[in-house]
Amino acid sequence: MERYIEDKRFVKWVFLPDTEVKHYYAKYFRKHPEEKEEMVKLRDQLRCLEFSNKSYATELPENIFRKIQADIIELESSKKSQIRILSVLKYAAIAVLLLSTGFFANFFAGGNSSGHQFSEDLLLIGTMVEPRLYLSDGSSVIVPGPDYEVSYAQANKIIVGHDTIEVNRLKKNDRGKDALVVSYGRKVKLVLPDHSEVWVNSGSRLIFSHNFESKIREVFLSGEGYFDVEKNPEQPFYVRTTAMAVKVLGTEFNVSAYPENETIEAVLEKGSVQIEENDRMWFGKKAVLVPNQRASFDKQTHEIKIAEVEHENYTLWKEGLVTIDDETLDDVFGKIERYFNIDIKIADREKIDMQISGKLDFNVGRERVFEYIEKLTDGKFTEIGPAKYKFE
Repeated sequence: MERYIEDKRFVKWVFLPDTEVKHYYAKYFRKHPEEKEEMVKLRDQLRCLEFSNKSYATELPENIFRKIQADIIELESSKKSQIRILSVLKYAAIAVLLLSTGFFANFFAGGNSSGHQFSEDLLLIGTMVEPRLYLSDGSSVIVPGPDYEVSYAQANKIIVGHDTIEVNRLKKNDRGKDALVVSYGRKVKLVLPDHSEVWVNSGSRLIFSHNFESKIREVFLSGEGYFDVEKNPEQPFYVRTTAMAVKVLGTEFNVSAYPENETIEAVLEKGSVQIEENDRMWFGKKAVLVPNQRASFDKQTHEIKIAEVEHENYTLWKEGLVTIDDETLDDVFGKIERYFNIDIKIADREKIDMQISGKLDFNVGRERVFEYIEKLTDGKFTEIGPAKYKFE
């Protein structure tokens, strides 16, 4: 079920269906008839699911994520016959939290009378050309290049590129969340209200507060981000994903939580962080990292594995460099697709699981990267359409 709810084409089919996606699933069901019943049932349940009767709408934003988790714990202890519907609630609630502009503009304000009000830009990140910052009042602004920087470091001001947005209209104690959505092929540097810095990778979403006036500082990440957190022992900093949280006091680390990946990873460069599972039991499992360690959280087994690594191999993406260490060609192509905003179809299915190692410099351009891959694999890239390539 999770693989469906985290698939952007499936989400579009459920909430924003058009002729193309309807045609795709008609063809898909002809090839995979065994999946049709389950997927149609899940689609119908999601479309019928209403949040207007939940108490979430009257809560402060920072409490919603915890309430969702509390509901999940309570509901999963119910009868087995209810589990499927409750699982739909679980994934739909998290999907709304991470993906919906309408959620921030209307849901937090108690105006979510029509159930799901999804923003196409947030759901279909591949359709975006430039990164965009969504404010909790419902407005949004494009983050311009070439620097792609956003800063909340100045009181009552948001600096987007060379422009300044006055936010005096917001209430002093406003605790609304903003969302930074980074399109494929882009990276954005974000300075948070506490002066912590985050580099948000392509195809990622980061949700954060206008201010950090509560007892904790927390952000919600879908995708990948590198964090340089300002030290404040009195106000711990949390990076939350759909299934794992990273708790820090002041440190530098990388978190990779792309929905399509089977694991969520955190790699520590400096300081110390604590990894916490927040899926079935709130903070049920914990692990402490020291520098040059990686924590891998398996979404299916809920196991956390710790390994010794070189942190540079996981943080050089900020400079356009990617280290590959015995990764499958399919995984490598996923990184190339996100960075250059392209689609690659592997025509030779035997090459999907081929493992390669090396270092890719994305700064040299797509063609040079293609040439390097071709030499490593004895394969060939062929352009088959706008931003579409075949590899065989």
